[in-house]
Amino acid sequence: MRFNFKVDAALAGMRLDHAIHKAATDAGHTLSKRAAKGLVDGGSVTLNGRVTKRASLELRHGVLVALELPAEAPTVDLVDLADRVVYRDAYILAINKPAWLATHATRDAARDHALAGVERILLAEGVKSPRVAVHHRLDVETTGVLLFGIHPDANKGLTDAFRDRLAQKTYIALVANTELPDAWTVENYLGKDTSQRRAKSIEVQSGGDHAVTDFVVLQRADVIRIQAMPHTGRMHQIRAHLASSGAPILGDVLYGGSKNLGTTRVPRVMLHAFRLELPHPVTGKPLTIEAPLPDEFLAFG
Repeated sequence: MRFNFKVDAALAGMRLDHAIHKAATDAGHTLSKRAAKGLVDGGSVTLNGRVTKRASLELRHGVLVALELPAEAPTVDLVDLADRVVYRDAYILAINKPAWLATHATRDAARDHALAGVERILLAEGVKSPRVAVHHRLDVETTGVLLFGIHPDANKGLTDAFRDRLAQKTYIALVANTELPDAWTVENYLGKDTSQRRAKSIEVQSGGDHAVTDFVVLQRADVIRIQAMPHTGRMHQIRAHLASSGAPILGDVLYGGSKNLGTTRVPRVMLHAFRLELPHPVTGKPLTIEAPLPDEFLAFG
């Protein structure tokens, strides 16, 4: 969203990032001072049409400030995280992560995240100093199984399982392409696209990280439901591999997906971490954890 303001008497002499925070807040937008500084540092702010990266610059009266505000995510009520626990024992805890909830702390210190939510669950149970560990993550818009270590004895087993690819992940994605085969595999090398502000994985011919994903079509209708099983854990791997297959995930505009399906608005990147299979980090016994599909998936058929 494009946002412009002219520096008035109240903003004159103020730091650029602080002025952006105040002007955006006064206009009803949610933007922390840290996020405002990040926009300046990233070259997303102009003064009288010229880009500046000096967040500490003192503003003069009458200067026109223009920037692109990031999309504002819906507020997530972490009080309900206790109702999203899908597996729990003395060593590990898994939740069905809602969309728009970060896995762990971000650059915005005011933004809540799943790690903090799990800590609050344990605090509410009387655990005085929760020791919660993150061993994998989900993108902010992705829902589904997110597993945490809640006892020090679990950490080595979880680290080994994810590092040695003993943890098998199954995702469900929604796409609109009708020409897909029943099953296929994408294997390539992915690197980070540094030409834009938002991080993105792209196929590279040299360097990069080896990435393999198996896909199976589960249902064909107006929307195709796909099962994705990644054998490696690269950034945005499933999103990039489906895009390279000519079937970007619905709502995934970063990889060419549509935000609209006919007259229906697609609320987010339609990707869900459905199942996680791994040896228990302490007992070694096989463990399968599943998270049911969210309502917005079912609404698309």
